[in-house]
Amino acid sequence: VAIIGALAGILREGEAAGRFTPVPPFLAQIGIVAPLLMFMATAPLRERLRRRLPAAPPEIPQALFVDYVKSMTLGALGAPRVSRQAGPR
Repeated sequence: VAIIGALAGILREGEAAGRFTPVPPFLAQIGIVAPLLMFMATAPLRERLRRRLPAAPPEIPQALFVDYVKSMTLGALGAPRVSRQAGPR
């Protein structure tokens, strides 16, 4: 609960400064934690594939992935909200 509260405060500050669009804190938290969990959970599989595939993808450093999630989160918070009801343009 303390983490969601801290995140809610950060989101409110960003909204007040005009940098973030309004988003429920729990939704933002899911958007941050889910990719990080998936990255950590799939580490053993990625390592096995690297050893077995002839053209294996390079290892992704954890810090690089965290920076990526940070960039994606900040980009999503700053982007205009997309309405689910809006049709094709």
